[in-house]
Amino acid sequence: MGTAQMEHISSCAHIYIYIYIYLFIAK
Repeated sequence: MGTAQMEHISSCAHIYIYIYIYLFIAK
């Protein structure tokens, strides 16, 4: 388990969260 991989997964999750919030507000 590398820290770089964990950070990558975390940043991807943040991107999806921002997209989800944006779509929720856009409605």
